[in-house]
Amino acid sequence: MGDTPAPAISSEAIYKTADMFYGDNQKAANLLKNSSYVDDVIDSFSSLTEAQHVTSEAEKMLNKGGFVVKCWQFGGNHTPTDCETSNHETQSQNVKNFA
Repeated sequence: MGDTPAPAISSEAIYKTADMFYGDNQKAANLLKNSSYVDDVIDSFSSLTEAQHVTSEAEKMLNKGGFVVKCWQFGGNHTPTDCETSNHETQSQNVKNFA
């Protein structure tokens, strides 16, 4: 057996964490409860700044519950984050040429 929990258990733990720390930041808790599925979060915000603020608060909340976020990726017209660039470079390095 693996050492990672089943997706349903992970989701429930995230929801419980959001419930436990709801008073810290209601927007972040609602993001985790209403806009997440397993290890994905999708939502829409008025601006990139707002999205970054809410996800930063959600990450703090998740950290309190023992979760670690590897990377947030944002859509729309913006410059890629270091994390997005790093992930792309890592993926490129893992591609092998079999020709």
